[in-house]
Amino acid sequence: MNTKTILFLISFILLHFKFLAQNCELTTRELIHQLTYKIDTIDAKTYENVFVEQNLVLVIQKPEEYFQKEYPNIFIKKGLCYYFKSIEGEELKACAIDTSIDFKENLQYEFKGIYCNNLLIYISGYESWGHLSVSLLDGMTFSTLGKPITSNCKLIYSYSQNYGEEEITIFDVATKKQLVLIIDSWFTDESKQDDNNIFFKMKSMNCLEKEIYLRVSIK
Repeated sequence: MNTKTILFLISFILLHFKFLAQNCELTTRELIHQLTYKIDTIDAKTYENVFVEQNLVLVIQKPEEYFQKEYPNIFIKKGLCYYFKSIEGEELKACAIDTSIDFKENLQYEFKGIYCNNLLIYISGYESWGHLSVSLLDGMTFSTLGKPITSNCKLIYSYSQNYGEEEITIFDVATKKQLVLIIDSWFTDESKQDDNNIFFKMKSMNCLEKEIYLRVSIK
């Protein structure tokens, strides 16, 4: 191996570690910004001292036919799909399409249960997934990538990985507004909620054993 090759390899390795070092920093970007909020870091002791009641995810499980019968104006199936109006005014759908012609066109849904007067529906397709929360009061629907979590039914949040991006969604039930944050190269190891404060224990995907504790406060 000649000197030129050795220098090239050294430069490549140094650049690689520099790139990893840069990716060890946690930065957030806003995908949707409808809520006033503050985000800061806290230490591990502060995080551990946060006391919360058991988070609610699902309370009551009912079969699909129950919702068709009890809420006929909301759960109307047209063909293979249910259609819902989103809080942004767009159309959301839950479909069951099973085709052998092109597996990429396959879609599935599952009625998971009731929480906070919402029906939670899990939807999936080719390299896609998500959750719909359908209000049993008016049918208005919001979507999250991860499973919704809440301890007070006032603020509902979720987190999930999407090909190296951590997507955190916070939804205000009263105002029907939301905040969606994207964090590259980090993932949520666990979370807690205390009233309007949501805490995230984050771990780096590039730097072993590196942790950061985030507090997101909704104003």
